Amino acid sequence: ALSLVQVVIEASLTYTSLTKPPPFLPSGMRGAGTATAISWAVLAVLATAMRAWRSWKKKKEEEEEEQIQAGAPLDEALLHSYDTNEDDDNVNIKNMFYTFLADGVRHFVRSLALQASFLAATLVVASVDSTALAAHQIILTLWLVTSYAVDGVADAVTILGSKLSSARDNEEQEDERRHEYTIKIRHLLGRASVHAVAISSSIALAFAFAPHSTVRLFLRQADHDKVMSDLFGRGSRVSPWAVLIAAQPINAFAFLADGALAASQSFGIARNIMCWGLLVFAVVLGTYLAAQKYHPSETHEYLTTLAAVWTAKTLMNVVRSSSGMAHSLLFWAPTPSS
Repeated sequence: ALSLVQVVIEASLTYTSLTKPPPFLPSGMRGAGTATAISWAVLAVLATAMRAWRSWKKKKEEEEEEQIQAGAPLDEALLHSYDTNEDDDNVNIKNMFYTFLADGVRHFVRSLALQASFLAATLVVASVDSTALAAHQIILTLWLVTSYAVDGVADAVTILGSKLSSARDNEEQEDERRHEYTIKIRHLLGRASVHAVAISSSIALAFAFAPHSTVRLFLRQADHDKVMSDLFGRGSRVSPWAVLIAAQPINAFAFLADGALAASQSFGIARNIMCWGLLVFAVVLGTYLAAQKYHPSETHEYLTTLAAVWTAKTLMNVVRSSSGMAHSLLFWAPTPSS
């Protein structure tokens, strides 16, 4: 349901930005990026609010159950509970609100960093020519479509990992039970990694063995040769298409790491990782553009602008995948007592 809300908001704002944008929304590609960031921010706020409400409801049910087991009449127990804990509950709700609001801001910053990389990539390629921009759009579409295939595995990690992590961190849980939950979480990450690698490897193989058939889905015959030349990097050693193929398993672990970070509610870590990834993207792309300015022929021999953009995006995801998975494994490390 939340994903549907996010899609509706993003689609509506994107359409508005491309037709009659309001004053707060830029037009064109910038508006589309802003629409995506806004939709993800709304999704984060709604998700955290729902989590807060469920946590509060669960706590109330547990208090009622404890009072019933203690033998006190239900109405009297509830009145006693409300009288003695009303102030504490108000403080807890207020703290939870500020915590979830802060998490929403962190997620918003993370989304802005991600969209900034896509916007910068599009602007750089658009400065070359329209053919390069068309090739860029094909890779971008395939990049996003394949990410949705692995996002299902990442969502499963978020849902199941959140449940197991909450059970593990229960204060009444014995050390032995905590260890069992920790092992289950790590097994979940292992199984999800196998599925993610299998899916991404299958996609990479399809791209490797049927490149022309895949590209023809997006092209008319009149544009075929020019765009093909840009996609397959004729005249340079590294082609954008090769970068797309090599990026598939890296992307899979990046999306899986996002799901694991969400399961552990490490929104601040996720924001920091994305910002560091954006910095790597900017440094790599900036270095290429500087080299292209002073040594254009030598630079183009190794990388075209399109290949450089997607190489920078891939290295950004290397940071996301390695840092995110490392944090998750450390966060869910077995306790010393176990």
